[in-house]
Amino acid sequence: MMLNDLIERADLPDGSSLQLSSEERVNAPLKTQGTDYLEEFRLEYGEPLWVFRFGTVVFEKRVLMVHRQNTVRVKKCSPVMECARRELLTPVGMRSPSPQDKNEKSKYFGSLRDRRAAYHQGTLWPRLIGLFTDARLQPHHHELQQAENFLSGFGHLLNSGAIGSISEIFGAEPPYVHRDREAQAWSVAEILRSHVKIATLNKHHEVNKVA
Repeated sequence: MMLNDLIERADLPDGSSLQLSSEERVNAPLKTQGTDYLEEFRLEYGEPLWVFRFGTVVFEKRVLMVHRQNTVRVKKCSPVMECARRELLTPVGMRSPSPQDKNEKSKYFGSLRDRRAAYHQGTLWPRLIGLFTDARLQPHHHELQQAENFLSGFGHLLNSGAIGSISEIFGAEPPYVHRDREAQAWSVAEILRSHVKIATLNKHHEVNKVA
């Protein structure tokens, strides 16, 4: 079958539409509407996967030539998860609270009173990344690569502060300097637990794929 024109368009709940595909015609500039919303491209089990994000709606585009089946599937992300990803997630943990909070204190230093005032008012907590990863994987078990990306920022921390460990908290501004206790068991435990969970899910997926 030969197609003269093929356009992939998604109609959103608010009535607007989003064109995912690019368009190239003779003597005309290339139109790449979908790339403005492209968040990630990766190979998943050897097959290409495009992830588009439009607000709280996520589109996953896969090359699956199945009879009478579209290659795009739509997922509605939880507004709470989307807000957490946008305002709280960092490479070394989760903020507490959001930088949008008027009481947020991004700098953890000074006297004991100053530091205690900032303890739960803006510092980053590595242990909270475990709960965020759980919440993300709960409805989306196949998004293992994204879950691994949540944890990718912790590797270099093992060579700073207390060698081989991870601090209790970090400053909320780059370069995210470790603060307070330099070796905290719950920080290490939650990150290890998340890695084990991802590895276990990945193993199950591989077994199901072979089966």
